[in-house]
Amino acid sequence: MTLAFKSAEYRPDVDGLRAIAVLSIVAFHFGSEYVPGGFVGVDIFFVISGYLITGILLKGLASGSFSFWDFYARRIRRIFPALIVVLVATWVTGWFVLLADEFSALGKQIAGSAVFAANFVFWREAGYFDIAAELKPLLHLWSLGVEEQFYVVWPVLLYLAWKSGFNTLAVLVLIGLASFALNVSLVGGHPVATFYLPMPRFWELLLGGLLAHFERREPRLPRVGAFLRNAGALLGIALILCSIFGLDRTKTFPGWWALFPVVGASLLIFGGRHAWINERVLAHRALVFVGLISYPLYLWHWPILSFARISEPEGLPAGVLLFGVFLSFLLSWLTYRFVEIPIRSVRKVVRKTIAVACVAMVALGLLGFATYENGGFAKREAAKASTSSNAWPAAFQYDARCVEALPALFPTFNANSDFCIYDRQLASKGRTIAVLGDSHANFAYVGLAASLAPDYRFLHLGRGTCLPLLNIASYARNVDMTCQPLVNDILNFVSGSDEVSSVVLGGFFNQYLDGRIVIKSTVPGRETLDAAEVFEKALTDTVDLLLRKHKLVYVLRDVPELPFSPATCIVRKFTFVHNQGCRASQAAYLEKDQRQRSIIDRLK
Repeated sequence: MTLAFKSAEYRPDVDGLRAIAVLSIVAFHFGSEYVPGGFVGVDIFFVISGYLITGILLKGLASGSFSFWDFYARRIRRIFPALIVVLVATWVTGWFVLLADEFSALGKQIAGSAVFAANFVFWREAGYFDIAAELKPLLHLWSLGVEEQFYVVWPVLLYLAWKSGFNTLAVLVLIGLASFALNVSLVGGHPVATFYLPMPRFWELLLGGLLAHFERREPRLPRVGAFLRNAGALLGIALILCSIFGLDRTKTFPGWWALFPVVGASLLIFGGRHAWINERVLAHRALVFVGLISYPLYLWHWPILSFARISEPEGLPAGVLLFGVFLSFLLSWLTYRFVEIPIRSVRKVVRKTIAVACVAMVALGLLGFATYENGGFAKREAAKASTSSNAWPAAFQYDARCVEALPALFPTFNANSDFCIYDRQLASKGRTIAVLGDSHANFAYVGLAASLAPDYRFLHLGRGTCLPLLNIASYARNVDMTCQPLVNDILNFVSGSDEVSSVVLGGFFNQYLDGRIVIKSTVPGRETLDAAEVFEKALTDTVDLLLRKHKLVYVLRDVPELPFSPATCIVRKFTFVHNQGCRASQAAYLEKDQRQRSIIDRLK
């Protein structure tokens, strides 16, 4: 997503390819039903970046003029100015628009983005295609984090290989293959990590680097004829179009699917500036212009859309979406014309420019951290209507002893994402109640422990999106959530514990019954049962096990699921249409909840 200086080697078709990438991303975000695979524009950007950066490195190494200072100074001058402008604008907008918890989360995003670690921040939070992702104004900066992490690692490795006399092509190919193998092997079981983390993504940049290597380091290879270059370029654009219009959110991405846009972009670059599609289409003046502003356009479009959706989460009118696109292009051109070009043209005070940019970025990082640590500055006018939804009573925080002890009992326990609370401040003697379940049970735990103390001690175990029932495999986006081993271990531990007298089973039952999280039984003979049958039989088996172990069992009916977010009912200063969606029909709730209630009633 970075810009290239024009030179004798400048290729306008590459800027045109940038335009295809950024336009697909913008179209995907503003109207994904028309371009369901537009997210692959990021992968196209990765190939372009790898091609250009590796070309710069090889040229400097071959001429003996390479300098780490020059390389990173150019990176800072290209990347920092526009990013600083967008981060400042996002923080200021958040101050006036966002509620306290929203602004606090934005502070964490800014802090992560300022050190180019946004991909790690979002990896720990949720998936890229979650509904909540639309309400994170800086989510798109995960890709910038991947690129910058590549810029830190790759120049050093290439420099060491060059100076040591190692075959740089072998280094490039081996690292690229290892990265691709990691991508393919992890994406099935860990799709979010594969999407966000750098190593499963580096192969995309390194494939672009491979193109640059052959251009500069392998002149002895036979020249590829015009026919093959044209054919390759046409195949490349076909692969990209198939990706943009053929892929969608249901595909496990990146994985093997990423080959379509990555190979497609590589074939177009390999085709050269004189391939017909490159010279006549990608090098067209309109596409080149969009390519030149592609970096600020990428930076601006998502915060604009995200803030609009935060203000109107029930849906944006078409006119608002079109205005958002127009505003994105306008701000992008202004940023390019009045921020990027002037700073790129600086020649005499480069060191001072770099110092100012670095200080500004550090200051932004500290500002973001302060915003996060101070809970989004709840005394702001925009935050007064909100409450701190993440405030847990001090007595019910995660117990370090619990987190340290459980991995030994449950090998699949993850202290970063699984629930493990044991209230050490309650009575040291008394009956222990174990609360088992997903995130809905996690919230119920606080109220149960607060209302029943000090007569009981409480243990809470579970994992988000995992039913607390025996022998059930759970799938989100066709990926196994690895719930079964942990849940079975927890149930066996609790049922066999003499300290636990009562067990509460709870969860977001409707999301499993209506297919948002797919559940399948692992008991032989039950493989073809539908979700309701799987749920009922597993619930019966689980209660039977606990009763045989002389536990008092409670099944916690879930709270009503509202058809809107309560935050949407708070009157904000900036709204586009009056929100009429803050009502829930009891009849609709009872109808939706009927399957859950009937199953529990039969169990009784």
